[in-house]
Amino acid sequence: MQLNEKLKKIALIGLGSNEGEKEKNILTAVELLDMDEEIKVCALSPAYETEPVGPSVTPFINACLLISTELEPENLLEKLKSIEKICGRKEGGAWGMPRTVDMDILLYGNTQYRSQKLVIPHPELKNRDFALIPLLDLIPDAVDPVTEKPLRDFLKSAKYKTIIRGPSPIPEKIDYRLIEHTADMGFEVYGNGKKGVLENAAMALSDIIAERAEIEEKIRFDTEIEGNDDYQLLIGILQEVLFLFDSKRFLPVRVTVRLEENTSSGVKNSDSSNSMSPVTAKISLFGEEIQQKNIKRIVKAATYHMIEIECMDKKNNIWKAKVFLDV
Repeated sequence: MQLNEKLKKIALIGLGSNEGEKEKNILTAVELLDMDEEIKVCALSPAYETEPVGPSVTPFINACLLISTELEPENLLEKLKSIEKICGRKEGGAWGMPRTVDMDILLYGNTQYRSQKLVIPHPELKNRDFALIPLLDLIPDAVDPVTEKPLRDFLKSAKYKTIIRGPSPIPEKIDYRLIEHTADMGFEVYGNGKKGVLENAAMALSDIIAERAEIEEKIRFDTEIEGNDDYQLLIGILQEVLFLFDSKRFLPVRVTVRLEENTSSGVKNSDSSNSMSPVTAKISLFGEEIQQKNIKRIVKAATYHMIEIECMDKKNNIWKAKVFLDV
C-alpha cells in the first residue's frame, strides 16, 4: 500500500491508563515514544477522567498524542505495543480490564488501512467521546477519512459518553523538540493552524530559556507585529519574546496570536494558508518576571538560518516550524 509522503508522517494516538499513577504512566509512555529516532512527539492533549467501559471499575485518564513518524502503520503499532509492555501492561486479558497504559492508533494522516492486525481509522473512534474529544483538542477540524465528515459531527451520536471531568492539563506537556546544530541550538514545533504553530514556537522559546511549567500568569503584555511572509512573522514573534526577556526579565507561560491579512479588499483571517500579503499578528503574552536563579540559558536571537514554517497536512491544518537560535 502506497502512502502519501506528506500525510504518512502525521498520526494521532489515543492514550489511556487506570492503574497506579495514571498521568505519570501516560507521560512515561510519551517520553519513551519521544526517545525513538523514528518518532517525533508533536503535541499532547489535556487529560480527561472517564468512566471505564467494560468490567473494570476504576476510572481512566484519557488523552491524545500527535506524532510525526516515517513508520508504516503496523510498524508503529509494534512500537506502541512494546512501550505498553515496558510500562507494565500485561499481555492478554479481556477488553476493558485495568491497564497501566493503553495506546491506540486513532488516525494515520488521511489514510484508510486494514489488515488482520490493524484497522485505521480506529473502528471505535466515532463511538467514544473519550477518544474524540482529546483528539479534537489537538485538531478541532479533524476529518474522518472514511466518510469525509468532520469528526466533531460524531460527538452527539457517540455510543460511549464516559467523560466525568476535564479537560485538565497534563504537567510537562511536550510542545517542541530541541535540535543541536554545530554551535547553535534549534527547535522544531507543531501546531494546529499557522496561529497555533506561532503560539507554540513562542512558548517553546520561553521553555528553552527557563522552566515554563514554573511560570505563573501574573502579567500580560499586548503587542503587534507585521510581516510580509510567514518567516518574518515567526522571527518577529520570537524576537518579541526575547525583547521582553532582555528588557524586563519577563517570560510567557501562555501566548495567544490573532492573524489579520491586509489585502486590497480589506482585512481577513490568515490562519490556514501561506501569506501572500502583509499580515499583522496581534500577540498577547501571559507570564511573569523571572528570577536569575531560574534561567537555564541566554538566547541572543532567533535566526533565519535553515528556518522552516509550513503546513504539513492541509486537510487537518497541521503546521510545523523549525528555528535555529543564536545562544
